[in-house]
Amino acid sequence: MRLIANLDSKDLMKYWLLIFSACSLLLWSCNDTIPVGAEILPGTDGQGNFFSDTTTIYSTTVREDSLRSDKLFLSQLGFSNDPIFGKTKSSLMMGFRVPYVVVNADLLDTIGGYQLDSVVLSLIVDDVYGDSTQPMSFKVYKLVTPLSNEVAHFSNINFEQSMLEVGRIENYIPKLSNEFEEDTLYTELGHQLRIHLNPFFGQSLINILGTNQISSNALLHQVLPGLIVIPEEQDGSILEIDMLTNSLETSRVNALQDSRLHLYYKNSEGKNLDLMFPASILDLGISQYVHDYSSTNVETALQSTSPTGDAVNYIQGLAGVKTKLEFPYLMSYGNVAVQKAELVITRAVDGFEDTYSPPDRLFALKIGEDGGNENTPDFIRFSDAHIGGFSEEVVLPTGEEVLRYRLNISDYIQDVISGKEPNDGMYITLYGAQDLDLITLNNSDLIPDRIVIGGGNNSLNSFKLKLELTFANLE
Repeated sequence: MRLIANLDSKDLMKYWLLIFSACSLLLWSCNDTIPVGAEILPGTDGQGNFFSDTTTIYSTTVREDSLRSDKLFLSQLGFSNDPIFGKTKSSLMMGFRVPYVVVNADLLDTIGGYQLDSVVLSLIVDDVYGDSTQPMSFKVYKLVTPLSNEVAHFSNINFEQSMLEVGRIENYIPKLSNEFEEDTLYTELGHQLRIHLNPFFGQSLINILGTNQISSNALLHQVLPGLIVIPEEQDGSILEIDMLTNSLETSRVNALQDSRLHLYYKNSEGKNLDLMFPASILDLGISQYVHDYSSTNVETALQSTSPTGDAVNYIQGLAGVKTKLEFPYLMSYGNVAVQKAELVITRAVDGFEDTYSPPDRLFALKIGEDGGNENTPDFIRFSDAHIGGFSEEVVLPTGEEVLRYRLNISDYIQDVISGKEPNDGMYITLYGAQDLDLITLNNSDLIPDRIVIGGGNNSLNSFKLKLELTFANLE
């Protein structure tokens, strides 16, 4: 009151106008056309925009459907046992192409009388996810029939394999340091998972040398339909296998950096020979993903029946789990022009971040009529820089560092409010919606990463899932 008493008449009028404006804004923001819980604040850009970051969001954890997992440049193989996300098992099927002609001069050898030395399945390991200190074991089986590369294959594929094991490796510990090929003068090679296969399998390849069965991929597949590598169910990690090979490779050192089936043998004069059959995504690489969430936090979240969503949610790659978002009061904004709409997602600490690192990026997908994943108009129309979704370290006022993602969904929110899109909700995932196009498929980032995030029902404002909305009222 002392402050008011010291104001002149002009300043006093300004003071009461300010109070009146604030009260008017408060009354307007309480109008029932505004979403429940939304705080509408005046913009500071001079354009008459308003800002809200408290739009009601119901967020729940749901299972992902199967995803297309064939023809991937980078395929996943391994087994991990995550205390939060449970067990993940990824098996890898692959076909092979006829040997590289130029880098295998042995094809020109006419002496014959070949004797097997060994046959090795060499898989190039690009990355390791999970506890890489734990030893792992793998078994290899022969496929009964070739896998068709004319149709799409999905991660829930049921494969037909021979009952006879053709190879195995035990106590394998992954590493990413470069290795050197023995008995060569070539430069360093990437890390390889090398599985020695049984002699009877190698002899089956020796038997077709010099025959027309090695002259074309179609004839080769009659003898060698493909192999499947299955991890043992023991604590370990998921390996990222490079399946992108060049069937016209002319450099031996480059061929040695491809995933391949490598046959070592001698001719009748004792000369050491070898053939490399490239393991190509063209003939064919397919991953099968199996998740077991028994007795985990994720299982509890999947069983949740809270009508207003959960305090934390879970997102996992390899067709694991995703977070479903609903905006029950979004249409209450009425006739507005959306200037910007961003989902703000904050990682919740679960204690296992050092072993299971979070993804570098998250994606927002709209829910299609059939409940499936569909790309938003923002994803389709604009660049990666516009969409965002990349992780960044943020320091809270408390001094705590958190990982945060910001996803631009401005066009999608505008289309929903305008009635162009149904208000069916969204998914937060580690990948964009897949397509039958090979490039689009390989840009969908089928990776094993996982993350726990704050949900729309989180009581801590710094971790709560939010929609930051800047808009202009058109009425």
